[in-house]
Amino acid sequence: MIHGAGDVSPKNEMMVKDGTINVKALPRIFANDLSWGNDYRSRQKSISQYFKEQYRLFKDEREDADYLWQKVYYNYIFKGPVLEWYGRIKWNLEKKNYDFYNNLIGQRILITDLGCGYGFMDLFLHYKNRERKISAFDYDDDKIAIAANVWNKNANLQFFAADITKTEVPSSEVIFLNDVLHYLNIDSQEKVLQKCADALMPGGIMFIRDGVADDIKHRNTKFTELLSTKFFSFNKKMNDLNFFKTEYIYQFAKRNNLKIEEHKHSNNTSNRLFVLSK
Repeated sequence: MIHGAGDVSPKNEMMVKDGTINVKALPRIFANDLSWGNDYRSRQKSISQYFKEQYRLFKDEREDADYLWQKVYYNYIFKGPVLEWYGRIKWNLEKKNYDFYNNLIGQRILITDLGCGYGFMDLFLHYKNRERKISAFDYDDDKIAIAANVWNKNANLQFFAADITKTEVPSSEVIFLNDVLHYLNIDSQEKVLQKCADALMPGGIMFIRDGVADDIKHRNTKFTELLSTKFFSFNKKMNDLNFFKTEYIYQFAKRNNLKIEEHKHSNNTSNRLFVLSK
């Protein structure tokens, strides 16, 4: 099996791209091995299915966030050096999280991302499985204009400019609320969370990542948000920042009969990841 050749040297392109080609040899299939079938037709069918499944597993194994970065990055070149720099920094900070999310999502297909930004994570999840139907929302028109016009995606990945406090959340097997709730006032936080709980399908999971106000390192989180919103202006804010306490999410999960897991997402800030499942 040969993996990566199509990314390094795509069809109908003259330029060879940076990347890795991996080769894997499967166990030999002997001509007298009748476990594959007793005639040419049955053998062809069973061996073909075997190769396709083995390649799918090989592809999934090789295409982690480190591998897919280059594929994602090519969607953002020539859109300004600041965005390219930001994309590299963001990916290095998030790549382990992206792999973690993908493993938990598994075979779930219907995904909603509320607060998608430029869409880096959504492209990663899209490339891991192009059958996933991903709806990504952000209130920043400029970010959505860039995300919606990336060149390497199909119709299963859609970006929308919308205020999530006023937008209906589609029925979803997976919902992301990453670094978004603290931009909303307290009433809007409750409203958005409840819409998400109502839209989450049985067996679905909800990712909520945010800084929590009761963490000892919360001062560092507030400082990074100050840099992000005021000095570098990567994120727009309409209200004062409102960080919730850990107990708030646990109470929300209890009211909606959701199971909850908590993961610490940073050694330097108060960021926590809450994984809620129905």
